[in-house]
Amino acid sequence: MVHGMGHYLIVLFALVVFQGLYIRSRFTINPDKVYRMAMTRLNTSAGILEVMGAPLSGTDLRAYVMSGGGLTLKKFKPSIRSKRCFLIFPITGSEKKGLVNVEVKKKNGQVNKLYIRKSFHRIC
Repeated sequence: MVHGMGHYLIVLFALVVFQGLYIRSRFTINPDKVYRMAMTRLNTSAGILEVMGAPLSGTDLRAYVMSGGGLTLKKFKPSIRSKRCFLIFPITGSEKKGLVNVEVKKKNGQVNKLYIRKSFHRIC
């Protein structure tokens, strides 16, 4: 009898852990995923490739800041603020180098907005 009860506790514990991991994944932003999304968008943009030069490459140097995600009261109802990630990294093309600023907003478990700002300078 005690042995059977232990199995139920193990299954219950596993369900609670998986539910916690699922909730965490819906409200957190992975900076590596944001970097890959930004690089994909930059490498498929004809205007960026024309200015920078065809093979765009990034570096391992990246800086990011997370904000938001806390509880707030809206119209006397508790709600969760949307999470934001600000990411900055350098890129290099065949003609110019640049600095990319990315802002991502995650709302309701989905990446809601991806803003990319670029600045370029000529390779000497």
